[in-house]
Amino acid sequence: MGLCTFDAEGNTVEDENGACYEGGFGGSVTVVAQAPEDVIPIFVSLPSLLSDNQQPAPTAPPPVVTEAEAGVRPVKSDPPPLFVPVDILKWIPPIHPKFCPGGAFALIGNSFRLFGLKAGAYAIPAQYDSKDGGSSGFLVEVEVPHTPVSFAYEGSVSWRTGKYSNSGLVLAGGEGTSAKLGAVSAGGFADANGNFGGYASAGILGGGGYGKFSLTGDCQ
Repeated sequence: MGLCTFDAEGNTVEDENGACYEGGFGGSVTVVAQAPEDVIPIFVSLPSLLSDNQQPAPTAPPPVVTEAEAGVRPVKSDPPPLFVPVDILKWIPPIHPKFCPGGAFALIGNSFRLFGLKAGAYAIPAQYDSKDGGSSGFLVEVEVPHTPVSFAYEGSVSWRTGKYSNSGLVLAGGEGTSAKLGAVSAGGFADANGNFGGYASAGILGGGGYGKFSLTGDCQ
């Protein structure tokens, strides 16, 4: 038996025992076709078997994996810190209340009725103020009907500078009668300068003192 090998174009590539010729060795021929080495394979893309109206079958979504199943520990978030307006407290000045003595005065006068209202007129022969020094002046008052409150006006002249000054006051007090002293009265007052004080009188003589509170502790 012989072996005869041809290429794709029919040319003899290999002849064993004269098999490529009729009547060669063994009386039979085996043909082997060998593709040339420079043949490039061709790939053919077949059209889809689906029609234009057909859609691919939907696929199921992947299963949802929780943090617990995945072995992941959830992160705990701390609550936000509380806002404490500490800086606001720095804007408030420190409070150191202190009583600052203002002065003292003497009165000569008496109360009377004027158009059915209680009124009073007093001379202030001497008054001493811690800032302005000594002065002399007067004071007149008229009551608010059916109340222990009176409105007053005070005027004074400084002994040192001769300057005239005045101030409005609000008085609140009461009156009584003493067998030895006659009419007596006592009360408190406050003026437009922030001073407050007290007074007392017996007959036509009286006096009192005043001062003010400082929230900063400074009496200047």
